[in-house]
Amino acid sequence: MKVGESETITILAADAYGEHKDDLVFTVERSQLAPGVEPKVGDQLQSMDTSGQTMVVIVIAITDTTITIDANSPLAGKDLTFKIDLLKIS
Repeated sequence: MKVGESETITILAADAYGEHKDDLVFTVERSQLAPGVEPKVGDQLQSMDTSGQTMVVIVIAITDTTITIDANSPLAGKDLTFKIDLLKIS
């Protein structure tokens, strides 16, 4: 590219954050939540995996007794498109 040029680049999901993995969607009992936590769909919660690693999950469904969480990246399964304008080369 030269200064003043624009280009649109697309990175396929498989080459970016990967495909959405169904095995990273879990349903847990609400009783497993910390006291006082009242999640809503779309909320982000911190969880710990079996190795003790902290991860962020997104609440995707709620019932009276369970919540369903998604540990995939919010960008998993999505192609990424960037418009690049080259303004200057230093």
